[in-house]
Amino acid sequence: MFGIIRSSPWEAVNVVASAPPCSASRICAFIPRSATNSLTVLASCALTVMESSVKVTCMVMWLLIGGSLFATLLNAIGVQEALSQILKGIEQGYGAMAVLIIIMSIVFVMGMFIDGAAITVLTMPIFFPVVVSAGLDPLWFSVLFTINICMGYITPPFGMNLFYTKVIVSTGTSMEDIYWSIVPYVAVMVIVLILVILFPEIVL
Repeated sequence: MFGIIRSSPWEAVNVVASAPPCSASRICAFIPRSATNSLTVLASCALTVMESSVKVTCMVMWLLIGGSLFATLLNAIGVQEALSQILKGIEQGYGAMAVLIIIMSIVFVMGMFIDGAAITVLTMPIFFPVVVSAGLDPLWFSVLFTINICMGYITPPFGMNLFYTKVIVSTGTSMEDIYWSIVPYVAVMVIVLILVILFPEIVL
């Protein structure tokens, strides 16, 4: 303790060595025991944290791998090109704002069922070229896309944050209660999304 609070480890060793034999032996007997217990608890916590981190990381990586493979498959069979042409046709007929509303609606619905990283991998190769060709600002679109992805994490039925909340709340709270509790937050995020669409200067 002297070494931790007041001085260097070498000075702490000298204090223990210069203490009476009885006191020194008591200190030497006490410190290893407490240190061992602390290290055991710390090692147990560290292993638990590392195990959880590995599980979450593997889950996310598999989502990214699956999304990448699926995007590659869609590109190989021509789905991405067909969807891009459809959106470009809508842009020519109804304007860039119509395309933006359709894209945001698609992302919002996908966010209810799919992880945000997978949505990004699947949709960005399709949507981004259309957005650029429609003359929309890429930074503005990216902010709108990110807000929409964030909403997906709290929208039922498969919003990931809803299940995290279920784990940490009391056992008497049902998933239906959690679903109803997020309505005000989703409403606020929708309002923010609309404001950013109407006033791009907020983010530009």
